[in-house]
Amino acid sequence: MEANRKWMKVNLSVPQFDVSAGINLKPGLQNAGLTKIFDWRQNGSASSLESKTSKYPVYLDSIHQDTRIKIDEKGVVAVSYIELNFGAGAAKPPDEIIDFMLDRPFVCAVTKSHIPLFLGTVNMP
Repeated sequence: MEANRKWMKVNLSVPQFDVSAGINLKPGLQNAGLTKIFDWRQNGSASSLESKTSKYPVYLDSIHQDTRIKIDEKGVVAVSYIELNFGAGAAKPPDEIIDFMLDRPFVCAVTKSHIPLFLGTVNMP
């Protein structure tokens, strides 16, 4: 085995790229049999969740995954997250709808348990 080993130096050249993709996971999960958690009519079932702010059961409205990979001369950055959007069955529609557009610089924060994990500014939205 040792006689077949070969040591060599490799000069690797990889182009810079920045790719991202997203997928709606709800149809695949429903096709796999996970359906009750998406149905607000499952009132009181084991798959519905209780809300502290609504008398209606909470359900999973949508689930989406996004991924991004960036390679440049500085290295590799990769991130992936899953977004869960919950709703409450038979919730009353809003009395008023307003438009809110962040069209000027703003500060953003990603927190967990009131602890800031990421802080940043967007100067040119």
